[in-house]
Amino acid sequence: MNDTNVGQPRNAGIANEHAIPRMIPIVLSLTGGTIGIILGIAFSLAIPAFLGWPTLVSFMAIVGSVIFSAAVGIFFGYYPARKAAALDPIEALRYE
Repeated sequence: MNDTNVGQPRNAGIANEHAIPRMIPIVLSLTGGTIGIILGIAFSLAIPAFLGWPTLVSFMAIVGSVIFSAAVGIFFGYYPARKAAALDPIEALRYE
């Protein structure tokens, strides 16, 4: 994440608690996880139809993939946004 993305709104007077939530990409990672779950189920249903191999869709695998995609979104979204929001707005804009 570019520090300027946080520096510009903070320079305009937006507080930290309003700058952080709009940058969290958890929704994107959960959307990607949902698409992955849908494709995984579709492929696991298509494989027996085309190749005759038996497949099994595990509920625990689906739960694990949702947890993993949420963790990726939190780590790669919230942590850098929180770190950038803690910067001084002038310093964030200075190194553009």
